[in-house]
Amino acid sequence: MATRQRMIGAACLRALCIMLAVVASMSAQEIIPPSVEPSVRLEAEQQRKEGDLFFADGKVEIQYKNLTLHADHVQYNAKTYSAVAHGNVQLDVETQHITADSAEFNVRSGVGRFELVRGTLAMEIARTRTFWSLRIRELRSSGSTAP
Repeated sequence: MATRQRMIGAACLRALCIMLAVVASMSAQEIIPPSVEPSVRLEAEQQRKEGDLFFADGKVEIQYKNLTLHADHVQYNAKTYSAVAHGNVQLDVETQHITADSAEFNVRSGVGRFELVRGTLAMEIARTRTFWSLRIRELRSSGSTAP
């Protein structure tokens, strides 16, 4: 009789654990927030806004995901994610560092055009790092900068 009571108790305990696991998984699914689009952060010494356009001057920095764009002057469209940058333009994406005189660049898609470009790329090959230096008059980016 004691063995039967232990078996019933064990079965009830298993059923309770299963019910708790189901309830816990249901509540976990309910509290997961919806995915949020990453935000663009723009900082500068001076900036003004006209509609969706931001005009930024002096030590301008735009950050989006793993990308950072620096320049002296930037006109940024918050609706289209497009930036037109002039003066000491720098783009850093992971191991890539590009400097240019000017750029038109979409921070969301990673597509853009850079003029009078200099840059370095770091590649990891067989656990060693190799740095490449490049000088190009014009660079057109046609791919995404995000992995």
